[in-house]
Amino acid sequence: MRPQTVGKSLVVCWGVLIAIAFWLFAYQDLRIFADDEVLARFPEEVASAGISISPLPKNATGRLVNFWNPDCRCSRFSQAHIEDIMQAYAGQGIEFVVAVPKKSLVNQALATFPEASSAVVVEQLEGLSTPSAAVFDARSTLVYFGPYSDGAFCASGDSTPVELILNDVVAPGEVAPWLNLSAFGCYCDWPAPRS
Repeated sequence: MRPQTVGKSLVVCWGVLIAIAFWLFAYQDLRIFADDEVLARFPEEVASAGISISPLPKNATGRLVNFWNPDCRCSRFSQAHIEDIMQAYAGQGIEFVVAVPKKSLVNQALATFPEASSAVVVEQLEGLSTPSAAVFDARSTLVYFGPYSDGAFCASGDSTPVELILNDVVAPGEVAPWLNLSAFGCYCDWPAPRS
């Protein structure tokens, strides 16, 4: 075999291995946000169970609960988008709360999301994917639950699901509830509590 052929073969093999490694690292968490079983039994309590949050302040127009797990690799794609949302809507009466899967993450959550008024521990929510958001209106009614956006990377902009629902929440009038469980993107399961 000629040295040129061997060199080309090695380059092709190296390229294939790099592509496989990139796929495993960046795309292994791509999936549907929630399966049909979760959709069939999803009550409002799934988004609010175990979250002991004080009532909304009188001047608040709504609340966004950010389900955040820094151990989820997908969180790196949504970080900037979530910060943009918090900065854009904080002045419009939206209160922000960060839900974390364990108590040791509370301080980290508050440092990571300085716009949040509090961080709460939610240890058990079967079927929950993260990163995700629950949006409540001024009457504390759940009006949105699902991901921040679709796709492998969390895109930001006025047409993403969370921004669309927050625009409705801050505007006067009724908000049509939206359970957005069929999105496809980078999501992790919420960690099960340790026994």
